[in-house]
Amino acid sequence: MKIYMTEEDVLNAIAGGDVDANDCLNQADPNFEKRFKRLTKGLEKLIKDIRKSFPDANYYSANDGLLLMLGESHSNSGSPQQELVAADGGLKSMLSGGDF
Repeated sequence: MKIYMTEEDVLNAIAGGDVDANDCLNQADPNFEKRFKRLTKGLEKLIKDIRKSFPDANYYSANDGLLLMLGESHSNSGSPQQELVAADGGLKSMLSGGDF
């Protein structure tokens, strides 16, 4: 059985008290979480390798995408440093930023 759930569907399922978001993900495909963790481990390994040459490199989320920067996104005075963007991951509208 294929699972298709909108955000509203997931919230309703969670509100029912029997499942959480991780349960929903695993019901759809038990490999999704493993694949996600494998990809994030790959990103971690990549940035560690890049930092051997560029110690200030980091990932930055801009416009709901993912960028590889060779330094901070903004200077100490707050000015954007777009010239430090080394690569664009092309994940437009697939990433959401913020903090809980």
